[in-house]
Amino acid sequence: MFLISLVALAQAGTASVPVARGPARSFISALDYPAGVAASAARAVEVAMVVGPDGRVASCTILGSSGTSLLDATTCRLLRSRMRFTPARDAAGNPTAGEVRETIDWAAIRSGTSPSSEARPPLVRTEAPPIITLPVAPPADNREWAARARADLGSLITADDYPVDARRAGVQGTTGFRLDVGPDGSVTKCTVTQSSGSEALDTASCRLMSARARFTPARDMKGKAVADTVNNRIAWRLPPQNNIVPDLVITHFTIGTDGTPRDCSRFAELSGRTAENKAPDCGPSPPAGTLLEALRGIANKRETRFRIEARLLRDAAKPWPVLEQEGRKIIGYDLIRLRVAPGGRVIGCVVLDRQTGGLPQNNICRNALQIQDYKKPGEAEMRMVVFTAIESQA
Repeated sequence: MFLISLVALAQAGTASVPVARGPARSFISALDYPAGVAASAARAVEVAMVVGPDGRVASCTILGSSGTSLLDATTCRLLRSRMRFTPARDAAGNPTAGEVRETIDWAAIRSGTSPSSEARPPLVRTEAPPIITLPVAPPADNREWAARARADLGSLITADDYPVDARRAGVQGTTGFRLDVGPDGSVTKCTVTQSSGSEALDTASCRLMSARARFTPARDMKGKAVADTVNNRIAWRLPPQNNIVPDLVITHFTIGTDGTPRDCSRFAELSGRTAENKAPDCGPSPPAGTLLEALRGIANKRETRFRIEARLLRDAAKPWPVLEQEGRKIIGYDLIRLRVAPGGRVIGCVVLDRQTGGLPQNNICRNALQIQDYKKPGEAEMRMVVFTAIESQA
């Protein structure tokens, strides 16, 4: 089901906090436990992370040690490299740095159990659950205190409230609104102060707040209930869909002397089914912009034939495929280890080895991945290799 992330930004002088794009526990698996650390040393590590405006962990500090320096260092290293957040925002709505504290229980990770606070399945990368908080406005000169919501506003809106047409169209956006609150605590008027760009989302925001929000009214210096206004915003977000991992995808294309891609072909295999597509001019889907620019630089105005291949190895016991072959020059590659749960959901994704060769890094492990037709009762380890190569150059 589609989820809604509803985040109300505070008024002047107050900032929101970073929101993790998944439980901290979900970014770490038993396979990450340091080989040089005894199993008996698997204890909890408490950390403080500073999250930058880009949503990445800028620094990690140990607040509560496991008693083993290697395990402490491994915890911070993994969180810095893998954990991602929706960044905090300041009063103006701009991304800003913020601090988050987490506890990683290595004993639970090794045993495959999860704390009750992380009961949802690991590594399902969705947006944050519905959260909306009401900032407390400083009282005006004629008020003793401002209007206060009688219930968490986030509890008033659910995923089922996402407008159907907007959901089907994949429309997202942030609606800013002002609520006029009467002396009886009811919402007398809702005004959109910042449009999401979608009339459906804006209308739903005001309709839901007007119908469901109730307040303890503001009071003046004599204790009399008076009217008030409350400003907030709702961010309507759709979670990313699971990405099906194909067994094999091979893409060929040529970059001409003028830098234009052409003669594209793509072969794909998924659960024994194959498909091939050819587009002489690369059709509507040429290589992504940053990748294309990097490959143009490598081609250096010489006609060059490239190959991009992604291959899933369902049997982790099999050796890695040989990448360097006659007539093929490897530019960059990723060797990836996957841990797959019953049903095919990828619950662990680790890049074991990477060579970028000047190409933009792949971010495969940041996605919610799904292996199709995995029906075994237990977990499995699989592998994946992704590489880019030159096959010929004039």
